[in-house]
Amino acid sequence: MAESTPRHGVLVTGGGQRLGAAVCEAFARAGWRVWCQYRESRAQAQALCARLRDEGHDATAVEADISAEDDRRALVGHVSADGPLACIVNNASAFEPDTGLDFDEEAALRQIGVNLIAPLQLSDNGLSEGRIGLWFSVGAALFIVVSAATTRIGERAVSLRAAAFFAACQAAVLLPVLVSSATAVVVFMVLARFAVAALPYTIGYPLAAVGSARLGLGTGTVNGLLGLVWGAGSFVAPPVAGFVADRIGDQGAYALLVGFCLVMAGWLLRSAQRGAVPAAAPAS
Repeated sequence: MAESTPRHGVLVTGGGQRLGAAVCEAFARAGWRVWCQYRESRAQAQALCARLRDEGHDATAVEADISAEDDRRALVGHVSADGPLACIVNNASAFEPDTGLDFDEEAALRQIGVNLIAPLQLSDNGLSEGRIGLWFSVGAALFIVVSAATTRIGERAVSLRAAAFFAACQAAVLLPVLVSSATAVVVFMVLARFAVAALPYTIGYPLAAVGSARLGLGTGTVNGLLGLVWGAGSFVAPPVAGFVADRIGDQGAYALLVGFCLVMAGWLLRSAQRGAVPAAAPAS
């Protein structure tokens, strides 16, 4: 039986009958969330999705005329509101027979609209690859700006209380994606994460210097260990995150990360209250 909450979403255009219906069935039985788009085959599409739901799968019929730009955009917004699409199968097509002797420009444009322009716009899913890269560039710029601002604060930012606050902020910026994975929400989360992540990265080494002084260890040794931990985390985290998301879904993985950040925030705050680390490192 398919998962009760499939991780992946697929949009099948022209999915109400024939080959499109077979594609919808195959994806649904493989555990995908299926969106079956139709224009005229309403009864067939709804009957197909009802049968798949009776079998325990996640399938929804949605009406749209993909030859119309407004309908294409509305379709993408509707289906992506429940989660990002991992796949689009452009099964819908238009064919109006003609010859070189009776060529009809309007008919040709209608066919291009359905057969070429529609899949390109649907696969955009609200953000093109170029715009995704642009948002990540903006996030990197935010990281630099926030890091520079943190250094301007100076010693006041280098404390366990500040680290606890930053960990809680990291949990807070993840909360919106627990409610919705719409494009705008994900973009906000990415930008906010870049900004918030700059804070612990900036104070990490100075705070480690404080701890090394308390323990009587060399600063280089502690900073080397910190770099080793960060490097190992960068190497291990992506495959672990992918594994977790595959098992419990994206939102489950985000919820787990929120919980981890809150636990870390509580631990850091408790350590600060015990006075384990002074507020700032001595000048060197």
